[in-house]
This record gives sequence, structure tokens and C-alpha cells, in this order.
Amino acid sequence: MKRAASFGFLGGIVGFVAGGELGDLIDSKNCDEDEWFCGIGGFIIGGLIGESFGIPLGVHLGNGRKGDFGKELLVSYGIASTGLALSFVTNSPIVGAVPFIQLGVTLTIEF
Repeated sequence: MKRAASFGFLGGIVGFVAGGELGDLIDSKNCDEDEWFCGIGGFIIGGLIGESFGIPLGVHLGNGRKGDFGKELLVSYGIASTGLALSFVTNSPIVGAVPFIQLGVTLTIEF
């Protein structure tokens, strides 16, 4: 279980950075050269999407591909969507807890 949790944690980090960079690249296409922070929205959304994919993938690979990756992926995106919606509705930083909830639930589904 430790290996799967570690892989999930690392998968989330890699997914966040890769998704964030891709989101920044897409979002920055419509920016002026003077705006250094223009792609930040794309980075955050892309990072959330990438992290939501990376955690279940890491857990699944860390456990030797024994669980149900499709179910884990679906639940992970559901948790991310719910956390993002709650953050907007309540105007609170609850989205910061999303990766930890995703990792815990993904581990529960995997085992």
C-alpha cells in the first residue's frame, strides 16, 4: 500500500506540472507579451485536470495494475469537479484538499 500511495503522490505532482504547463501554453496564446501572469488560469485548470489523472494512474501502476483504473479515474474527476464547484460557491480554498481526498479514495478503491 505504501508503494501505491507513493506512486499516486508522485503521479499527482507530475500530472499537475504537465497539465499546468499545457494549460498555460494554451491559455497564453491569447495574451500580450507584456502580461507575464496571463496564463495562470490555464495553468491552474490544466494542473487540476492533470493531477486528477496522475493520482489514479500512479496508484494503479504502484499496485501492479490490480485495481479498476476506469472507476478510479471517474471518481477522481468527480472529486475534482465537486471540490472546484464548492470552492466557487463557498468562496473558500477547499480545492486545496482535493488531492488528498482523491488519493485516499483512490487507494480505497484500488484495495
